[in-house]
Amino acid sequence: MKQKFWDRQLVRVALAVLLSRAAVLLIGYLFYLLREPDGTLGLFKEWLMQAGDVPHYLRIAENGYSVGDAYENLVVFYPLFPFFIRLLQYVVGDYFIAGLLVSNLSAVIGTCYFYKLVRLDYPHSVARDTVAFFLLYPFSFFMSFCYTESLFLLLCLMCIYYARQTKWLICGIAGL
Repeated sequence: MKQKFWDRQLVRVALAVLLSRAAVLLIGYLFYLLREPDGTLGLFKEWLMQAGDVPHYLRIAENGYSVGDAYENLVVFYPLFPFFIRLLQYVVGDYFIAGLLVSNLSAVIGTCYFYKLVRLDYPHSVARDTVAFFLLYPFSFFMSFCYTESLFLLLCLMCIYYARQTKWLICGIAGL
């Protein structure tokens, strides 16, 4: 029997991802308020924009790569994530919000591929539990913020899933 890409179970997986990512952002904001009682949502956004490699990816998305200045060391960052941020920025008007959307959309679609990959070998209950444990894993919060992890996960899972389906062209494009 041919399986549709989107079925009722995948909609539930997508909703679980969205709710868990919203919960992570809300919990992060509440902890931020404990640390900075006078903090606002704008300051929380500024705080998140300074975390880890976020400023570097946002700079690349806004200005591209450069040579011969203080930012030439950013050439070590792969271009796909900043490229998607730049594209989505034209729709939403803000680079940081675009980065959050790229990360969270990649997390939703990637987790759906994860579910589908597990379903190739196991029943629904195992796939559901696998996704639940994946979303509860402490480091899954990286998929909520403007980091590349969720895009990387999406592309890796797509590559493996389509390799299992012997759809080599899609597998190669995702692996590229």
